Amino acid sequence: MLKNDPLNGHLNLSADYINLDKWMATGETTAAKPAAADTVHAASEPFIVPGNLDFKIAAKADKVHYDKLDLTNLSGTLNIADQTVQLDHIKGNALQGSMDISGSYSTKTSKKNPDIALTYNVKELDIQQTFPAFNTVQKLMPIAQFLGGKISSQLSVNGKLGQDMSPVLNTLNGEGNLLLIRGVLKKFAPLDQLANQLNIAALQDISVKDIKTTSRSRTAV
Repeated sequence: MLKNDPLNGHLNLSADYINLDKWMATGETTAAKPAAADTVHAASEPFIVPGNLDFKIAAKADKVHYDKLDLTNLSGTLNIADQTVQLDHIKGNALQGSMDISGSYSTKTSKKNPDIALTYNVKELDIQQTFPAFNTVQKLMPIAQFLGGKISSQLSVNGKLGQDMSPVLNTLNGEGNLLLIRGVLKKFAPLDQLANQLNIAALQDISVKDIKTTSRSRTAV
């Protein structure tokens, strides 16, 4: 019908509640499971951004659920064009803090390893809620599972995704900082053992405050 011409459009979206799991198949479902071969095939193919779309979405939502994350007061703009999805200042509250995220996802260069770019500014997120919500945090900052408190962070990063839609860590380039506002390191096995050997109970719960790290990394594929 479109004769391969681009589909242009602009959508203003306002909602009380959006469940992205139903759109992106991340949540559990009661539907019949596909055959094993189909599951492997689906998991090995990242979402391909159509090349004939030129579409802009300005969205506002009181609450958004996605995978393990619940956001409130969400607003921002999404542009789809040139086989790329561009996020522009997606703002909201989550994990007891606030987020401001911009970035892009593109399958223009590679359909199997999409290009990504991400810039974020997060303030006073609860560490214990953040760790299980993001696989990337678990990989890049595994010690977070032993920390309790709040973190603020600013980061710009670019790289590629693998066929399972997880970041390919050796392709990531970026810079930013991580500021631990206040927290406690506890249930960390090496310190617990040291505390027991030295009979110093204070080593089991160590207070950390105003620790700021600045990092810049550049890696080649």
